Amino acid sequence: MKKAILFLLVWCGAILAFGQDKYWVFFKDKEFKADVSYISREAAINRQRLQLNVTQYSDAPVNEAYVRQLQSATGAQIINYSKWLNAVTTRLTDQQACDVALMHGVVSVRRVQNRVTLAAAKSSPESFALGQINAWALEEAGLSGRGVNVGVIDGNYYCADIDPALQHVFANKQIVAARDFAESKSPGDLFKPLRNDNEMHGSAVLKLIAGYDKNKDERFGAAPSVRFYLARTEVSDKEFRGEEDYWISALEWMDSVGVRLVNSSLGYTSGFDNPEENHTPEQMDGTASPISSVANIATRDKGMVLVIAAGNEGENLDWQVVAAPADAKGVITVGTTDVFGLKKRWSSIGPSALTYVKPNVSVYSSTGTSYSAPVITGIVACMLEKNPSLTSHQVLNILQASSHLAGYGNNYLGYGVPDARKVLVLLSDSNAVVAPVSEEVKQAGNVFSLRVPESESLSAVVFHKGDQFFVRDQEYIDIIKESLSVTKPYRARRSTVVLKNRTIEIIWE
Repeated sequence: MKKAILFLLVWCGAILAFGQDKYWVFFKDKEFKADVSYISREAAINRQRLQLNVTQYSDAPVNEAYVRQLQSATGAQIINYSKWLNAVTTRLTDQQACDVALMHGVVSVRRVQNRVTLAAAKSSPESFALGQINAWALEEAGLSGRGVNVGVIDGNYYCADIDPALQHVFANKQIVAARDFAESKSPGDLFKPLRNDNEMHGSAVLKLIAGYDKNKDERFGAAPSVRFYLARTEVSDKEFRGEEDYWISALEWMDSVGVRLVNSSLGYTSGFDNPEENHTPEQMDGTASPISSVANIATRDKGMVLVIAAGNEGENLDWQVVAAPADAKGVITVGTTDVFGLKKRWSSIGPSALTYVKPNVSVYSSTGTSYSAPVITGIVACMLEKNPSLTSHQVLNILQASSHLAGYGNNYLGYGVPDARKVLVLLSDSNAVVAPVSEEVKQAGNVFSLRVPESESLSAVVFHKGDQFFVRDQEYIDIIKESLSVTKPYRARRSTVVLKNRTIEIIWE
C-alpha cells in the first residue's frame, strides 16, 4: 500500500507541471447483473452466431456511484462515458487529477495526449479500385451486401441525399439510423447542403461502399444493398481530443444495436489545436491509446469487424506510421496503392516495432486511404452476406490470403490487394490454395537476374526490405528484352519481386 501511495504522490508531482487538461478516469468495478440484457436482440443473435458470450461484463454501464463521487469532489462535468473501458473523460485541474487518483474506486487517471485527423481527400475517387479487386465477381455471384448492417463513423454526410449514386439508398430506406455525437443535431441535419469540403467526406465514403448510378449503370461500391447506421464524430473546424470520445461512443452504440461491420476513415495522430494532446509515433503500438483499446475489445470480444484507413502520413518524416486505431491488431487496416502496384507515397506504413503486419491489405485510391477503406468494407459486406457466421479473425485471414502478396506481406502494403474471385473460393473452402505462385531464392551476389517471357509480364514491382516485413525502398522495373535485373540496395536483406502471376522472394546472402 505504501508503494502504491508513493507512486501516486510521485505521479501527482509530475503532472503538477501541466495546466488544466482533459483526463480519462478509469474505475475499478461496476454493477453487473447476469440476468439483465444490456444489448439489443439483434446484437445478442450476432454473438450467439459467433459463439461469443451474449452477456459480457463490459456491456454494463459505468458505476454511477463513482461518477457522482467524482463530480461531488471536483464539480467536474463528464464529457463522455465508455462502458467498455469502464471510464469517463472530464476536465480537471492538475491538483484535482491528483485528488481523483487517490479516490476509492479509481484505478488510474490518464492525461489525454491525442489528436484526430481525417485520413481523407477532397476529390472524387475513381472506380479503378473496383476493377483492381475484381469486384465484378461479387456481382456475378449475386452478392451485394443484402441484409448486412454497416456502421460508418465519419464527419458529416452533407449532400449524400442528392448524390445520384446514393439515390437508391435513400429511396429504399437503407439508412436505418443516424446519430450526431459531435453536436446536438437531428439526424436529418447530417445531410444538409455543403458548408465546407470536409463535411462531404462521409458522403464519399458511403458512395464507395454502396454507390450505384442507375442512369449511367455505373457501380461505385461493391455492396449497394447494405443497411447503414451512420455516426458523425468529427468537428470540421476544430481538432481536439473530444472527437476520440465521440468515436468510442459511436462504436459502442453500433455494437448495442447489432451492427457488426464498421468503416472508419478517422485517424488519431498529432497536430491538435492543443499540442499537449498529441500522440507520438512510438505510441502506435496497438494498445496505448483508448481508441485502439476499444477497437481491440470490439474485434476480440464483441465479434465486430472494423475496417480502418491507415492514414496519410507516409511523407511526413516526423510521423510516417499508421494512426490509432489503425494500429490495433484485430482491425483490418487499409493502405493505398498506385495504378502500378506501388505504395502511394503518402500512405502510412506499419511501425517496425509491431509483432504483426500493418496495414493488412491495400487498394487503389487517387487521394487518400480513407477512400481505400470503404472499397474493402464493400467486399467484407458481401462476405458477411454469404456467411454471416464469419468471425472477424476469419474475415481478416481470408482477405489476406486472397491478396497478391500473400505469404510475403510487408509494412508498405500489408498482404497486398485482395482479389474478390479468390475470396469467393476461400469462402467455399477455407483450405483452398489461391495464393500466387511464389518461390524463395538465395542470392549470393548483389544482382539477381531472371528471364521473364513477354507473355508473363512486362514489368515488376520490387519491395526491398531490411527484414522479413520492414520495407526500406520500393521500385518499378521495366523488363527489357525478357530480362529482369534486380540490384541489391545497401542494407537490404530481402527483396520481394512481384510479377503478374507470381512472386519471388530474394534472400540476399
